[in-house]
Amino acid sequence: DLLTAYADEVRDLDALGWVRFAATMARDVVRERSGVRQMIQRLRDRGDESVDEADLSRRSVQLQLFADREDYMVRTAAHRLQARAKETGPFEAFNNAQDHILAAGTAHIERLVLEAFIDGIAEIEDPDARALADSVCDLYVYWTIEQNQAWYIMHRFMSVERAKAVRRGVNELVDRLRPQALTLIEGLGVPEGMLRAAMLG
Repeated sequence: DLLTAYADEVRDLDALGWVRFAATMARDVVRERSGVRQMIQRLRDRGDESVDEADLSRRSVQLQLFADREDYMVRTAAHRLQARAKETGPFEAFNNAQDHILAAGTAHIERLVLEAFIDGIAEIEDPDARALADSVCDLYVYWTIEQNQAWYIMHRFMSVERAKAVRRGVNELVDRLRPQALTLIEGLGVPEGMLRAAMLG
């Protein structure tokens, strides 16, 4: 569906649209090779920031990081498919790019989950419950970015300094949420018997 939407969007471009599209792709390549994004982050990031003080604590920054990864992966998957299809044919091209396509789909799902999380938090009236949900959402963001840290660094969407801050942030948020573990378990409806399961020991 993402690739179809991407193809439809590209197909409808006029001459000026194609120029802008090519400029965007070229800009991404230049940024990736030159490390401009990482340099800007190094200027913004401080090693002693807590989760609450960091630039990454802002929902707009979190959403942008998730959306940037999804957009980049869909565009590069489309280009990879197009290039391979000319050499081998559509079926072989799809099989060859399957890992890339699955990763793009995962990035899409992760962004949707974050957006749903943010919408859900906005509907919570109790301030303590909202603060707890905010911390769980932050942990989801930091953990997801940590799992994809190599990708963010390799494609220069993240500086090494920020990557280190993400790892510290995961630990800080886990420590913050530890006293609320039973509340979270009850909120998720985990059956009492499952809490004593051998696999959790």
